[in-house]
Amino acid sequence: MKKLIVLSDSHSAVAMLEFAAQYIERQKPDYLVHLGDFRGDAAWLEKRLEREVLCVRGNCDIMDRWDREKIFTVEHTRFLAVHGDKFGVKTSLDALSYYAEEQLCQAALFGHTHEPFTGYVGGVLLINPGTLLNGRMCEITVDGKKVDPRIVRV
Repeated sequence: MKKLIVLSDSHSAVAMLEFAAQYIERQKPDYLVHLGDFRGDAAWLEKRLEREVLCVRGNCDIMDRWDREKIFTVEHTRFLAVHGDKFGVKTSLDALSYYAEEQLCQAALFGHTHEPFTGYVGGVLLINPGTLLNGRMCEITVDGKKVDPRIVRV
């Protein structure tokens, strides 16, 4: 069994970043994922926690050298990590779901809307932790092929 903590749209909310870091230290996840806006916050977390943060670039992250998406596997589940703006997630989740299916991913992590969401669209489990600005993150437990997301507040 593996644990992920996913956060997004931190927008340099310094106090919330510190609360998140303290929560992450207590939970000891196997993976830490930041879904963009701001990429510099992910770098701050890496330094503060002395661990790698898998991150993607959001629409407010202006450095082109950062990836817009990443695909990674935890146990038997293939995840797509994106910010979400490229897929129009504020109006529909269909494009993101179709793209994740095309990439052979069973789950897709996204942000951008600032609203937490967990649910299936098509055959893909879509997970949005909400915005860290409002103290929201997502804790995901992966046990084999079973993925159990839970929105948490810090």
